Amino acid sequence: MELKKNLARITEIVTSVDMETPEFLRSVVPPTYSTTVFRYTDFDMAEAHSAGKIRPHTYSRTDGNPTNECLHRMMANMENAEAAMAVASGTTAIFTAMISCLKAGDHVVIDGGAYGRAQGFLCNEFARFGVTHTRVSLKEPGALEDALRPETTLIYLESPNSWFFELQDIRHITKIARERGITTILDNTYSTPVFQNPVDLGVDVVLHSATKYLGGHSNVIAGIIVSTRKFIDSLSQVEGKLSAREASELLVNLRTLPLRMERHQETARRVCFLLENSSRVKTVFWPGSEHYPQKDLFKSQMYGASGTMSFVLDCDREGTRRFINALRIVNLGGTWGTYETTIQTTDTNPNYHRELFGLLPHHCRISVGLEDADALLEDLDSALRKI
Repeated sequence: MELKKNLARITEIVTSVDMETPEFLRSVVPPTYSTTVFRYTDFDMAEAHSAGKIRPHTYSRTDGNPTNECLHRMMANMENAEAAMAVASGTTAIFTAMISCLKAGDHVVIDGGAYGRAQGFLCNEFARFGVTHTRVSLKEPGALEDALRPETTLIYLESPNSWFFELQDIRHITKIARERGITTILDNTYSTPVFQNPVDLGVDVVLHSATKYLGGHSNVIAGIIVSTRKFIDSLSQVEGKLSAREASELLVNLRTLPLRMERHQETARRVCFLLENSSRVKTVFWPGSEHYPQKDLFKSQMYGASGTMSFVLDCDREGTRRFINALRIVNLGGTWGTYETTIQTTDTNPNYHRELFGLLPHHCRISVGLEDADALLEDLDSALRKI
């Protein structure tokens, strides 16, 4: 499927009235059900619920909430999956998905570029309970086969990863995983369903930090887990679910997701061109670049690239300081995937971050936002001249 067709598909999903929820009374914007408890109409209804004959809303934490269920259906439809669940944060989604797949004695293969907290869970929390893991660059041919063990039950991917933006061959990896009965989890935060649909590529569980592009406005912290109905139902009693108020915020923000992602990519292409042609920049890492080394794989499994990229400045630490301090539109900050353009640099990052990902000196990651593109380019060009 080409990008235009996927944009049209996503647009239809996020702008359609949710006809499955009669309580919404044909509302264009799904209403917020900020209630913890729903009444039974009478004794017979309570008895039928206890007997498992009906499944009404009774308590938002355990039996669902109409607002959240609307969000779940929307996310499942966007990812071409059966079901979804919204939780309190992206890291909550990661931990919940992992703990639902793992038991003592299991082994995990994780891509070395995956989000640091995902790696941290395996090094710390899960290691205490006898789960082992192998960290390897899964972009390398044969790396997965070499890392697998008889006790491997999970492969954890983030494609592209979020500093060097390397891809893993998702079809190849999921084929091997399914042949061996191994579950695959993929963090799709960078691409969103607009630019990549991992379920179509064979992935079992898809995760999102909805705090980033899905929310897109720095006003919601949330995570999404997408998978089969069976897997999502197995999470029904998991704590840390998203509140109805935050689900409602996310539903509103998602209505502009296709437009926002298209604009992020459009402006990022211009920023990439500026950086690649600057004498002050050594290297640019962005999947949408004409010089991207995995271009064929990119075209085979993604519809486009979002607005986050990284680059290495050709300077010393003081040159990085001058560059950062000269920026006026671009914000120095640690997150990405939102309306405002943000940047961070290894020159201010803790050493363990640099060591974990093999980051380079004067390595910057920029999340290109939705500001006026010409003004943004002028700001970056002016700051580069200050190095």
